[in-house]
Amino acid sequence: GHSLSEKRGLLSLSGLNLKGLPSCAKVCVLKSALGTITNCGLLDIECHCQDDKYLRLSARCIITSCSVDDAVDAEMWAHH
Repeated sequence: GHSLSEKRGLLSLSGLNLKGLPSCAKVCVLKSALGTITNCGLLDIECHCQDDKYLRLSARCIITSCSVDDAVDAEMWAHH
């Protein structure tokens, strides 16, 4: 398993604006990007978010991985 700091490094390396996204949701966002075949670059989350399959995968992951409060925060983040 990866340490939290490694995961943080991955997120900041990617240049993604994941500020305000709960950490449980960050893991989902990246895991779903790995699990979805799109024409997007792995870390091009805006591009992935155009893909219904990706959105369903990450939403399902967030619902199971996050508390209700975190899931709401993730939802707000996704729509800003």
